[in-house]
Amino acid sequence: MKVKLKANDGATRRTKNRVRQHGPNFEDVSRDLTGQPPIACTLFRAADGWLGWLPVNELKIVEISS
Repeated sequence: MKVKLKANDGATRRTKNRVRQHGPNFEDVSRDLTGQPPIACTLFRAADGWLGWLPVNELKIVEISS
């Protein structure tokens, strides 16, 4: 699933930096691995090749596309 993300106001500096450096468009690949939505963190892939885990509670999904 492809998503457009924005870091919440209370997000850590790491999360804000990752969204700014590699986003805002990401692909949620953690669902591909487990078949279920993640609980605390989601594995995202960015168009520039970055792949990493970001905490769900520090993100706002702005847009979803398939």
